[in-house]
Amino acid sequence: MQLNNTPAQGLVSIVMPTFNHGEFIGEAIDSIRAQTYAFWELIVVNNYSTDDTTRIVESYHDARICLVNCRNHGIIAASRNEGIRRSGGQYVALLDSDDRWVAEKLARQVEVMRKRPEVLLVATNIMHFPGGERVLFDLERDLELRPEELAKYNPIGNSSVLMRRELVDLVGFFDESKEIVSIEDYDYWLRVMDRKPGSILILKEPLMLYRVHPTNVSRLDDEVKVWQRHAFVYAKFRRASFYRTLKRRSAREITRLEHRNLVNGKIGLRECIKDRRIPFHLRLVCLAKYVLSSRTYVPWIKRQIVLRNVVRMARARLRRAAGFRAGRDQRGSSS
Repeated sequence: MQLNNTPAQGLVSIVMPTFNHGEFIGEAIDSIRAQTYAFWELIVVNNYSTDDTTRIVESYHDARICLVNCRNHGIIAASRNEGIRRSGGQYVALLDSDDRWVAEKLARQVEVMRKRPEVLLVATNIMHFPGGERVLFDLERDLELRPEELAKYNPIGNSSVLMRRELVDLVGFFDESKEIVSIEDYDYWLRVMDRKPGSILILKEPLMLYRVHPTNVSRLDDEVKVWQRHAFVYAKFRRASFYRTLKRRSAREITRLEHRNLVNGKIGLRECIKDRRIPFHLRLVCLAKYVLSSRTYVPWIKRQIVLRNVVRMARARLRRAAGFRAGRDQRGSSS
């Protein structure tokens, strides 16, 4: 997927989607204007905000700042893609309108890009604010991300990313599918790693400040849906070298969430027993913990039903294992 215009060498195109972030967007723009690397353009993609977001952006009389209105229908990837299409720089940076950058952020990343042509995407360490600044990762040196590491967890903060423009030509735009809303960035990093292993670098310095506030913190009740979206993403990488790691991670997290919901009475027994996404032994442990949990009230009859199902599942597994061993011994004696 090719971008049409010829990029300006050295120019950083910053894409900033926003919706009703008038309370924060001024700080985000100020952190961009304070960058020691001044050759940049900012494309603010506004999802028709109803607060004072538009007024605040237009108050900056800076030719490098461009405001674009784009209705994304709740899919932030559409706003990011619109900004990337309108970009004209050699590099593309991402910044959410409620986050901030340290003044040296762009200069440090551009320096790395110029020195290491094999690197296609540079992220940085992350600092949470407010309420006491806390660095997210304890890195002694810059981290060259491996496929297996990215499959285990996502250490890349969306607002810390600077990538080469040709990466869009290689991998394409962000996926705008509704099934992966809120994790389309992780999907994109996995696609990069699948196409170009070893092309992602994370700087040890915390050069991006991630704002923690009620509208961007995932609620506990949403976790199951988030991991269902992860499963949708993982299915796209069945042929990737890191797919087995993705599958194990998905099974582990879904088991944890299903057990928590089972203990809290949010799902029924039949749903948990028949959930084939969870490995057999983990389902067995999950059910046993639920039955023995003193925190949950379960009528005696339901306890008996669960125990009977647990015993039935265990006996079936033992019979299959015994049949396999008998067949193996018979083959060994005949030879």
